[in-house]
Amino acid sequence: MWRIIKWEKRIFNRNNKKIIVEKGYGLVNDGKDEKKFIFGNASLAEGFKLEDLKAGDYVYFVPNEVDDTKRYANDVNLVPSENETHKGKIRSLKKLDKKGREYKHIFPENFERTFILYSSFPINYLDGLSFDGLTNDQEIFFKLKVMRSKNGYVLSVAEISKSNDIPTIKITGNNLIEKTSNEIINVLKTNLDEIKKGETFEDYCALVLNLLGVELYQYSRKKQAGRADGIIKTYELDILYDCTLREDYKEMQIDNYVSQINQNTIRVEKMEIALKEPKKQVWIITKGGNSKTRSIKEKERVKIKEINIENLIELLSSKITNPRVDISDKLGRLGDME
Repeated sequence: MWRIIKWEKRIFNRNNKKIIVEKGYGLVNDGKDEKKFIFGNASLAEGFKLEDLKAGDYVYFVPNEVDDTKRYANDVNLVPSENETHKGKIRSLKKLDKKGREYKHIFPENFERTFILYSSFPINYLDGLSFDGLTNDQEIFFKLKVMRSKNGYVLSVAEISKSNDIPTIKITGNNLIEKTSNEIINVLKTNLDEIKKGETFEDYCALVLNLLGVELYQYSRKKQAGRADGIIKTYELDILYDCTLREDYKEMQIDNYVSQINQNTIRVEKMEIALKEPKKQVWIITKGGNSKTRSIKEKERVKIKEINIENLIELLSSKITNPRVDISDKLGRLGDME
């Protein structure tokens, strides 16, 4: 039995003081009912050490629940990165599950567990592939991602392709795709000059973020007093963002945003959004001549940044021309090197 979990605490000794890797241990939870599982060096899969892991890493393990107070994680292994590509074979027996749905399996080349596929799964099929087109014993390449479900954290297939080559679109004057993508980006940038009202800029930022494909939650303007414009969620990152045409930021308002993003949950309209990712940021999205993507400061482990909307549009441009680009990490690093 495998479970995807997250580190809850850093490695520490029994006195909860100085980190001692040699005599330390780790605590993990299953993301569902917050059960704690303990492990040490002897519990790790072959080739891993405690110092190879850090708080916030996703791992999978074999649970051993002795009783309500004694829970151990055995054979702890690190979940592969979302950017890592794996090779595998399709096993298609054209069988139906109890609900009458056809399913297929991926048998990976690199590790033991298999992955089940359904046509309804949100998988990005590249190179002309599709669920129905996958045949028995077909060799494919795939990427994984960690998702939340009612059963906790689960490791699922994010992308399937025929080859491990990164596709790029060749730049030529007659290339219709290149021409269309350039026109989209140019229109998005040019129209920024026409934005004079805060509400219009807020909607424009939401448009760009939706085109980027992020998980986006927006507040209603009717109930927006003291709140930001919305929440962005990506892999291992929660972002509370606010769009403004003003060049002066209110320090008190930023402190309020930090307090909000540091909660365990936040309510957006009628939805309760979990804020459990290890990395948290507050964005002030701006535009104009003095706008610059930069890191403002860090408070209570929350990075506060100014983000120029044009940098988000440029990120969209790279996604259009390279469908495999992973923007999650790029979003988190915006402004870090400025």
